[in-house]
Amino acid sequence: MTSPLVLALGIILGAYVILSALLHLTQDAKEPPMIETSIHTICKPAVWAHSGHVKIYGGTKRLIKTVVFAPVEAQAAEAVMGVGPAGNAIIGSDKMLENDSYLSTFVLSTHPALAPDPGLDAISCAIARHLSDSIEKLSLTVELFSWVRGEIFRAITESTYGPKNPFRDPALEKAWFTFEHSILTHMVKAWPSLLA
Repeated sequence: MTSPLVLALGIILGAYVILSALLHLTQDAKEPPMIETSIHTICKPAVWAHSGHVKIYGGTKRLIKTVVFAPVEAQAAEAVMGVGPAGNAIIGSDKMLENDSYLSTFVLSTHPALAPDPGLDAISCAIARHLSDSIEKLSLTVELFSWVRGEIFRAITESTYGPKNPFRDPALEKAWFTFEHSILTHMVKAWPSLLA
């Protein structure tokens, strides 16, 4: 009689082989080659043992033409942020991968805004003031996760939006927390008929 462990491992290995073959057989010639299709925890140690060293993958971040995230960002802008057809035509245009495209310049244009300066200091001070006031009002017993999550959320939105903070409305704050953990599902459009 076959051991249940051996049977389970056989089923897992069989499923992996079938799914891997299906992935390779359905690969369209027009699609870019797959970056990685193996299970890291099983295959990587074998590769390291064979090559004698661990490869450094940090260079991947610099290869923006090889590993392209712009289409994912464009899809996220449409699916999650509600960008309309005109905005999506700009974001997801054919020159999406060029150096002067919207997505290529967006990250570079945010760096000056995030650099140390009086504006960033004011935001940081407002966050610290809000958290300090909140800690002073703290009762002896709190539900730690929801308190920390709520206080950080309120501190960030207060320092960002100021007196016209729309998230002061408890219903809007609650709606954000409902929406927040489904952002990834909306970004990848996973089973929209069931999960949206």
